[in-house]
Parts: sequence; C-alpha cells; structure tokens
Amino acid sequence: MISTSQSKYFIWLRFISVIVLFTFITTQFDLQGAYALTSSSPLPVSVDQKNSLDKKDLFGDIRYSEDFSKREKETPPEEIKFSDFTETEKPLATAGKEATCKQEGSFQTCYVPNTDIPDCSAQGAQCAYYESDLKHDNRITKIADFTNPVVKNKLELKEFTYNDQAKTVQIVTRGIGSDDVDTFQTYLLEPGTYNPETLVRSGIVLKDVDNQDQFLALRAYN
Repeated sequence: MISTSQSKYFIWLRFISVIVLFTFITTQFDLQGAYALTSSSPLPVSVDQKNSLDKKDLFGDIRYSEDFSKREKETPPEEIKFSDFTETEKPLATAGKEATCKQEGSFQTCYVPNTDIPDCSAQGAQCAYYESDLKHDNRITKIADFTNPVVKNKLELKEFTYNDQAKTVQIVTRGIGSDDVDTFQTYLLEPGTYNPETLVRSGIVLKDVDNQDQFLALRAYN
C-alpha cells in the first residue's frame, strides 16, 4: 500500500513540473517578442531637444487659438462723407489757377480756369466755379467742379442751404445727366464755422407738382 501511494504521488509531481516548465518557456517567448517590438521605438526626447521643437513637432498639425487670432480682421468700408470740404475764401484754390470773380447783389461767383479752358469768359467756356454769400461771412452756397468719379468732363453742381437755428447745412448734389437722380446730405455744422461736420441724414430729391424740391430721407445717422 505504501509503495503504491508513493508512485501516485511522484506521477502527480512530474505532471505539475511539466506544466510549470511549459508555462515558463512560453512566457520567455512572449517577453522576447515584446522586446523585439519595442526595440524600434524612438528614444525619449531630452529636455534640450524638447525645447528646440515646435508645437507641430511635438503634437502634430493642430490648430491653436493664437493661429486664428493672427488672421487679418476684415474692416468694413468707411462711410462716404463730404469730410474734405473746408470753408475757405477760395474753396477751389487747389485747382492751381487764379479765379475770376463777379458780384451780383449779395452773392459773388468766382470761376476757376483750367488747362483746356484758360479763359472762362469765352463763349461756351465750362469752368469750375463757386458762389459765396457776402452777407453771411462769405459762406459757400454753390460749388461746381469736375470731381464726379464717373463723368469727369462735366460739371457737377452742389448747392448749400444753411439752417442757422438747427446749425445744419444741407448739400444737394444735382445729377449730371437727365436720368440722374438728385441726392442730398444733411450735416451738423462744426461749432463756430460753416463747415459740415457730422452726417445726420441722406436721401434723394423729388419734384412735386409745382416742380419744387421735396427731400426724401433714405437713411438717418445717430
């Protein structure tokens, strides 16, 4: 009985040993395979190398908020204003020619010759001119010049009407062609002058049954 039990004991011991040996061998193969896969991985980046890399090298092609902040912002186009007008004794002095003036009542009209028409008194001569009110500090009441950006060879007339109580000036621009619409702009005056400063409204000029001007405001400005 004793010999029989010892024989069974050694059989079980040998069986357990085979299982342990097999497990050890397969584990060794798994470790070698793991080291073989990781051996091709790059070496850790040193501190100096990391400092020399940019964001794209470290994290790939990623968009950052600062990249979008560097984009140029679109600015809306500025409102077209009659801001370059300045009340002077000779508003068309930039033409570089000496004006010839004549007076009718309290108004004075000055004509400015140009290269093509040196003599504005000649018949059919078309010269730029301005009209001023002598009773009201020579303030401008009309300007006709060749500043229209589309039709540069014809005079464009601007008429100035002042409201002394409201301290405004209304500038009516007459259409050059028969099909062109007259327009107007109303400005607050610069304090102490007759210069237009702040645009308050603009629109078109219509004619009533008596052929009188009627002003239709299309836009108001705060």
